[in-house]
Amino acid sequence: MRLANLGVLFAIAFLSGCASYRLDRTEQLYLAQSYLPLPTGFVQPAEIPPVARYAEASGRGCAGPHVPPWRDADGASRAALQVLPGMTLLVTETTYRRNAADAVPIASQWSWKLPRTGACGDDGNWSRADLVNVRHLLSGARLQAAVETPDTDYYLQLVRAAGCPAPGSGEPSGPCSFSQVRSRFLEPFVSSMQVSYRREGLNYEQGPWPSNAAFPMPPVSVMRIPVNGNDLGGWLHAMTSVHGDDFFRFALPPQLGLKEIDVGELCAGLSRRRDALPAYSAPGRMARATTASDGHRVETVSIPVCQFNMKRLSFKPARWWPAGAPRVGSEVDLLASSDALVLFRPLAHRKMLDSSGRRLCPPGTPGDTVCSEDDRLSQGFLDFDTMVDVHVDGQREPLHVPSAMTVAQFERQHGADLKVAAIRRQAVWLPRQLVLVDLYQQRPTRPVPTSTLVVEQGLTLRFLSERSEEWRRKGGVYIADAMKAQVILAPGDRITFGR
Repeated sequence: MRLANLGVLFAIAFLSGCASYRLDRTEQLYLAQSYLPLPTGFVQPAEIPPVARYAEASGRGCAGPHVPPWRDADGASRAALQVLPGMTLLVTETTYRRNAADAVPIASQWSWKLPRTGACGDDGNWSRADLVNVRHLLSGARLQAAVETPDTDYYLQLVRAAGCPAPGSGEPSGPCSFSQVRSRFLEPFVSSMQVSYRREGLNYEQGPWPSNAAFPMPPVSVMRIPVNGNDLGGWLHAMTSVHGDDFFRFALPPQLGLKEIDVGELCAGLSRRRDALPAYSAPGRMARATTASDGHRVETVSIPVCQFNMKRLSFKPARWWPAGAPRVGSEVDLLASSDALVLFRPLAHRKMLDSSGRRLCPPGTPGDTVCSEDDRLSQGFLDFDTMVDVHVDGQREPLHVPSAMTVAQFERQHGADLKVAAIRRQAVWLPRQLVLVDLYQQRPTRPVPTSTLVVEQGLTLRFLSERSEEWRRKGGVYIADAMKAQVILAPGDRITFGR
């Protein structure tokens, strides 16, 4: 009887013209999206083949997704999300004038679709609005304390260095060219932008805190998001979401004599930021305790949590930076959010990149590095997202969705009581091989070459509800509905809704 049933199943598979598979290891899709970050210390499971880009994906040229040459899907560093040309940067920000009683903070939102670069770049892709966005980002960029503020306008220096051949560079002399500005400055700037998530650390103006600092840190989940098994999509969603334990009150060790601490109230109430930051202490518990002017009972120990960035946009000056341009270190912050719940004050700093030679805080007496927060520049409260274009069957215009959005999130926000039934993914975001489960034999397969599944440079991923028998009628690759929260949308995905 069992042999007869297997024979029937094989006959159905043969007549259908295509085998049916289930994809249970969703991290394969995540790893193939080479612009997405990976957790620190992540080791690819041994049973998953080395993830390489689908071999034929480059045939589409400039018509398909554009992958920057400096990040290869076959393995460069993935500590941060790479901002791809063609993505849209969406920024929501407010002014911040804490001491100006005559002005109300202004909230604004602006977006910038990053022009194509490299072989797909062209002068016609750039407009004056694009240049305004580049200059705006550079004007608010923050320098590390070890780097001196440029003597003149940094943006102007870069444009001049890129558009006019530097003396002794060996390039032919001639009129300054915008094509050179684009290829030697603007495109490297776009191609080297990246987004880091949930980062704590020095606020550039502060020295390292003592390694023996006794102040307790908040729960580990606030700083480091663990990976649940191999669910990389769920990990990225957790990195970009607000959690119940994001800087609410939390318990302290019993030996401190305090029951709990409100980190948001503490960090928002700082009157100034110094090398040693104030923390709550029990009256008489510690000899160095003092009462600050803002009413907090404080102890001068370091609290790295007050330097928290939910996420930050930075750029790494490329090795092909224009000859003669100033060097500003290995990485420069363009935008930096506050904590996840926006409880803390915005980060303040005293050195800008596009500064025209100004210093916000002139040096004080020898050895005095204190710079009052009132005298520093604050970028204001802000949030930003990198958006990708996806398409919905039946809709003419693409939708802009965050690059870290899961299929489950998309279904909840855009489904209108419908379910995501299928996604057609462009081959450039597929691995060369996939480990699948054969639905007829109900067992894992050997790695299946993607070339046997792709049709017209794309693969349709269908979602399978519990006990569904659709796979018997239509062959292909299926993913269980319950795993939608593990699949991150990719640029160019075409989404089909169903009931």
